Amino acid sequence: MKVGGVALGLLLGLAAVGCAQERDPINRVQPNVLKKSFFLGESIHDSSDDPEFFMRAYSVGSSYDQPAFFYGTGSGVDRVRFELTENLLLVRKAYQVGRGRDDKGVPGGEPNGTVVAAYRIESHFDIRKSYNPATGEELNITEENGSDRPWYEREYFRVDWSTNEVANPMYLDELFSKWFGDPIITPMRYQVTDPTSEDAPFIDEKEGYLEITNRIFVEPGQMYFSWGSLPSCVVYGMISGTNINDCNMQAANLRLTYWKVDPNRDFEPFINSKASEDIVNNFATAGWSVTVQWGAPLSDYDPAYGYTDKGYHVPMHAINIWEKSHVDIACMSTADANNDGTADECERYVGAKGSRCDTFFSWKSHEIKGAVAAAQRENRTPEEIQYIQDYLSKAGRCTIPYRDRKVKTVGWWVNKEMPVEYQDTLDANGNPIDKGAVEDVVHSWDQMFTAAVAMARSAECRRTGDGERDQCHNQYFRPDKRMVSYGGWLIDWPQDETKVFTLCHNPVRNYDDPTCGKAGDTARTGDLRKFFLIDWPWATNSPFGGVTDLHTDPTTGELIGNTSLTVHVESRASRILDTLLVAMGDMTLDEYMSGASNGRYAKVMSGPLPTEPLSQEEIQKRIEAINTHNLAQSGVPAPAGISNDKVEVAKAAIRAKLELKADQDMRKMQALRNDQLVAPLRNTTLEHDLMDAAWLKAAKLDPTAQLTDSVMDLASPLRGMDASKMQLLRQEMEKRFARAGACFSEMQATAQMGQVINAPLANYFMQKFGSLPRDQRIAEMRKELRLESFKGVMLHEMGHALGMRHQFSSSWDAPNYMPQYWQLRTADGTASKSCDGQPRDPNQPDSCMGPRYLDPHTLDEQGYGNEPRPMIEYFAGTSTMEYQSERFSETAGLGTWDYHMTKAIYGRVLETYDNNVMPRDGGQVTDQRRLAPRMFTHLAENDYVYDTVTFDDGSQPFGPEPFMHSWHYTKVTRAMNIFDPGRDCRPATDEERAKAKWRVVHGQVCQPYPRDYASWYDFVSDYNAEAEEPLLMWHTRPDLKGGNPDTVRWSYRIGEHYEPTYLHTNMIDAGADSYEVTVNEIRNFNANYPSVYFRRHRRGSPPSWGAAGYAMDLFERLRSYHWSIANTNLRWLSFGQSYYTLFSGDDNWSRPDVMANTEIFNALAAYVLSPQPGDYRPRAGDPSGVYDAIDGFDPGADFVVQTIDGRFVDDAYDAGPNAGGSWAFQDYETRAGFYAEKAYAFLALCDSRPTLSTIAREVY
Repeated sequence: MKVGGVALGLLLGLAAVGCAQERDPINRVQPNVLKKSFFLGESIHDSSDDPEFFMRAYSVGSSYDQPAFFYGTGSGVDRVRFELTENLLLVRKAYQVGRGRDDKGVPGGEPNGTVVAAYRIESHFDIRKSYNPATGEELNITEENGSDRPWYEREYFRVDWSTNEVANPMYLDELFSKWFGDPIITPMRYQVTDPTSEDAPFIDEKEGYLEITNRIFVEPGQMYFSWGSLPSCVVYGMISGTNINDCNMQAANLRLTYWKVDPNRDFEPFINSKASEDIVNNFATAGWSVTVQWGAPLSDYDPAYGYTDKGYHVPMHAINIWEKSHVDIACMSTADANNDGTADECERYVGAKGSRCDTFFSWKSHEIKGAVAAAQRENRTPEEIQYIQDYLSKAGRCTIPYRDRKVKTVGWWVNKEMPVEYQDTLDANGNPIDKGAVEDVVHSWDQMFTAAVAMARSAECRRTGDGERDQCHNQYFRPDKRMVSYGGWLIDWPQDETKVFTLCHNPVRNYDDPTCGKAGDTARTGDLRKFFLIDWPWATNSPFGGVTDLHTDPTTGELIGNTSLTVHVESRASRILDTLLVAMGDMTLDEYMSGASNGRYAKVMSGPLPTEPLSQEEIQKRIEAINTHNLAQSGVPAPAGISNDKVEVAKAAIRAKLELKADQDMRKMQALRNDQLVAPLRNTTLEHDLMDAAWLKAAKLDPTAQLTDSVMDLASPLRGMDASKMQLLRQEMEKRFARAGACFSEMQATAQMGQVINAPLANYFMQKFGSLPRDQRIAEMRKELRLESFKGVMLHEMGHALGMRHQFSSSWDAPNYMPQYWQLRTADGTASKSCDGQPRDPNQPDSCMGPRYLDPHTLDEQGYGNEPRPMIEYFAGTSTMEYQSERFSETAGLGTWDYHMTKAIYGRVLETYDNNVMPRDGGQVTDQRRLAPRMFTHLAENDYVYDTVTFDDGSQPFGPEPFMHSWHYTKVTRAMNIFDPGRDCRPATDEERAKAKWRVVHGQVCQPYPRDYASWYDFVSDYNAEAEEPLLMWHTRPDLKGGNPDTVRWSYRIGEHYEPTYLHTNMIDAGADSYEVTVNEIRNFNANYPSVYFRRHRRGSPPSWGAAGYAMDLFERLRSYHWSIANTNLRWLSFGQSYYTLFSGDDNWSRPDVMANTEIFNALAAYVLSPQPGDYRPRAGDPSGVYDAIDGFDPGADFVVQTIDGRFVDDAYDAGPNAGGSWAFQDYETRAGFYAEKAYAFLALCDSRPTLSTIAREVY
C-alpha cells in the first residue's frame, strides 16, 4: 500500500529487541496490508460503530479519441458502508433513497443497503511474532498469521482492488459517458505495484481516505431517441462537425475514492421543494429516481399513502461555507410566536438572536445513543429514557445564528498542469506581482460570497429587532461599494472580508492561505477532499469547451470535491483573434477564408451597423402584411363564457396566451405523425432523387455511398434528416450535456463563431498594441485573448461547481442587465424618455428609448464611439451562466443574477424593492404592487404589470380600469427609473480602469438598480390582487421587523430550455423582445458564414460537416419564433379584428412581434433565393437576360453580389500543388456549398408543426 508520506499505522513493524549478539528482527509482512477497523470501526463485529464513507468514481486517464470518459469527469458522490465476508469486501449504500420504505440502508443499522461495489479478499490474517509450535516460544520474526484465529477475528486483510466484482455497478451508470449512448463498459484487471505511481493504491489513515485506480474498456453504444436510435459515434460527429472520432474500443482509468465521513460533520441543508426553479435554478432539481449523481430529491415513504408531496424534499446544492451550523438543542417546530426572529424552541441558545429550528437535520444514531447513556447515568426512569430516545429520533436541531457562525475558508486547487501564464506572476523571491487569471476568477466569486455572508448577518440583525435597516447594514457593510473584479460594476463591500474562497496553487506557494496547507504541498487530481479548477492544455476530442463534475452528499445536498475544467482555450482565443485581425487589417479576407472571397465580402466584421430606424410607412406596411383572413382559418376559438366587456375580453386574451406551454411529448408526437404522412414517399424515385452527393455530405456521409436502407434511414430528409428530428436530436444532446455539467459544446461553438458584438474590440486592441510590429502585436493580442477566454469559461464552470444551472433567460431579463448596458442605452440618463411610438430622428442626438425599430443603435452603443468596446449586447445579460450569442462574450464576467443566486442559496436572503426608491403603497403612478405581476410566470416573454392600458399615443382603449397586461421592457425600466447616473455611478479609479478594461463605460463604474433585502424565510406566498392569483413568495410578511414589511420581492427571469419553443429562454441569442432576438439571430448567422462555411486550413472538420446542421438550427428557431408570433396574433384575432388591430399596433403588445415576423420571412426567403456571390454579366447566348456569376474578378461586371449577401451553392476544393493536387483534391475542401440549406429554409417557410401547446380542455 502506498503510504504517501502519512504515518498510517497499517503496516506494523517490530522494534529491535534482545542483546547485541542476536540477529536483527525479520519482518515477513508483505505490502498492501489493511486494518479492518479502518473500514468497520474499532469493533469489527458491531455494525453500530461502522463508519460511513463518501464514494466516487473519477476519470484520471483517457485517450484523445475517448471523449466519453474524459479526464476530470466522473460519477456522483454516494454514501456507503463496508460489509466484510470471508471472500468479498462489499460496498453498500448507507442511506435509504426512499426513507422508511423498508429496513435496508437505515443509517446506524445493519450494513444491508444496495451493493455498489465488491472486491475480492486475498487473505485475512493477524500480524504477530512467529513462534515454536511445540513450545510456544516467540521467534525473532514478525509474520502474517492466517491460522490461529477464525478469519472474522483476524485484525488485518489484503484486498484485490484491481477488479470490481459487481457486473454493472451503479457508479458506472452515474458517469458522464452514460448520458451519451450507453457505452459498453468492460472492467479489466489493473494492478499497479509501483508505489511512486499516482495509480497505485493510496491511503491516508489519519483523514480516513482511500484511493484505488481501476481500468475499464469502453465501446461506443447506441443513442436512443423518440423516433429511433443512432450509433453514438455518428451522433458525436453530427454534433461536433468532425469525422475524426475513433469508434474502436478505448481504455480509461477510473479512480475510486473513499473518504470517511466525520460523524460530527455539520452542514445545514436548504430544502426548497415547492416551485423549486422559480426563484433560483439550482442543480438540486437535475437528478431523479435512484440516479443520485446530480441530486435526486429525497422522498419519505408513508405506509398509508406511499410517497406524498409532504414527504418530498429537494435539498439545494451548496458548498458548506461555515465551520459549524448547529447546536445541541433539539427542536420540532419553526414557530416564532413572539416574532423575535428566534424559533420558540431554540430560545435556550446563548448568543445572538436568530436561531431557527432545522427540522430536516436529524440527530445521528451515535448522538441518540449518547443521550440515552447520559440519561441512564443520571438514573432517569425507563419512561423518561424512552421519551428522550423517541423525541430525538424525530427531532431537528437548532441552528447557530449567522452572526455567531464562523466562515470556513474553502480552497480551490489548480491541477499541476495549469499553465503558468494563467496564474500569478512571481518576482525573483516567489512573491506575486499581479493577480493571475485563475486567481481573479476565484477572487471575483469570493467578492460575491463575502457580501452574501454579510447580507445574511445584516438581514438577521433586522428581522430579530436588533436594529433598523441603516443601523444593521452599516454594521456589516462599508459605506462605499467596490467593483466586481471580473465584471466591472459595483457591489456591496462587507466590513468583514474573511475569505470564503481562496485559490490554492499546486504545489502550494508560500503566500497561499493556510487552508491550502504548507508551502510545497501538492494535490492529486481527483482528491475528493478538495475542489479543483483544471485546465487541460493538450489536444482532446472532447465535444465541449468546459465541464464541471458535480458531487453532492445524496442525503443533504452538500457539494463535495467538485471539479471545474476548461479545454480548447487556445482554440477559442484563436477564433476571436482571427476575426479581429481581419477587422484591424492584419489579415485579409482571402487569408481568413482560404482564398475563396476574392475580396468581395460584405462588411460585418468591421464597421458600424446601420443607424436608421424603420420608417413609419414601413412599420405600417409590415402590420398590414399579415393576412388575417388566412390566419383566421386556423380556427382557434375564443374561450367560452367571455362577456363583451372590453376589459374582460382583454383579460381573457392575455390568459389564453399565458396558457401556452412547451410540451416535448407533443413535439415527439408531431414527429411521429409526420413520419406517417411522409411514409408513402419513402423508397420512391422522388426520395432517391433527393439523395444526391451534396445531400449525403450534408448528412456527414460519404457522398459516393450506395443508397442502402441504413444510409437512407440516416440521411433522407423524409427519415433521419427531417429537420424536426434533427432539431430534437440536438436539443436532446444539449440537455444531456447540461445535465452532465458539460458546457460550450461544438454545437454551440459553431453558432458562436461570428463576431458582430465583439468586432469593435479591434479598435481597443489597435489603440493598445497598434504601435507594435505586426508579429509582436499579434502575440500580445493572442496572450490577452487567451487569458480572457480562459477566465470567461472557468468563471462559468466554477458557477456550476457552486450549484448554479444554466440561465438562458439572462439575455431577456432587461431590468437586471449589467449597469453598463443602461449607461449606454440611456446615454448616461439623457435618453430614457419614451419615443412615443415614433421613429426617432437618426440625424439628431439620441433622446429617447424604445424598441429597436424605433430606436436603433447609436455609434456609442455599437462600440464605435470615443471609447472602443464591444457592442451594448455584450452587457445585455444577468449571468455568467448564460450561453452568450457570440464566443468571447462570456468574458463580460459576473452579473446581477450571480449575486442574487449567491445571496439566496448561501445567505438565504432575497432582494426586495427599495422602499426609498420605489414606493410600496398602492395608488402611485408606479409602485411595487403594480409591478408584482412580473412574477406571474416564467413562461411568458412579456413583463406583466397592473395598470391602466395606455397606448403610445396616450389613448386608453379599455378605459381607466387597471388590469394586468404587458409592457415593453423599455417602458418597464423607464417606469422604474432603472438607471440614474447621480444615484448609481462614481468615477472609476485608475486601478479599476486597468483591471476592468473595456468593461468600464464612460469612465464610470456603476451599481445596479438599488434594492433592499430580507431573509428567505420572511416571504409570503399568498393571493395577489393585481394578478388575481397567488404568487410565489411575492412579498415580505406584514409583521416583519427591520424596515421592509410587506415589501414586494425583486424578481429575475429564470429559464433553462433547450428547445426553441419560447422566445425568451434560448441559449446563444441576444435581445429582450422578439424583434431584437430575431434581428440578432439573423445578423449573427450571416456574420458566421466565413467562419462556418470555409475550411480556413483546418483538418478534421471540413465545413460541409457542420454547416448544414448549424443552418438547420437557425431555420428551425426562426420557424419556432414565427409560430409563436402567429399563434399570439391568432389569439388576438379570435376575439375579433378590432382587438387584433389594437394589439398589433402597440409596442407593449404585439408590434415587436409583427416587425419580427417580416424579418423572419425575409431571411428565410433570402436563404432560399440567395444567388452565388461573384461578378455578374448577362449569360452569354441567353436572350432571356439571365445574369450569371463569372469565375474570378471582372472589372467590367454589371453588378457584384458580395459574400454573405449571397451564398456559394457549390462546394469548392483546392487542387493546387500545395494542397490536394490532381487525385486528393477532395481532402482539401475550401468551402461548403449552401445546398441543403436552401431546402431546409424552404421547409421552414412551409412547416406549420406547432412548437407550443395549450394545456386546456378545448385541446382535447
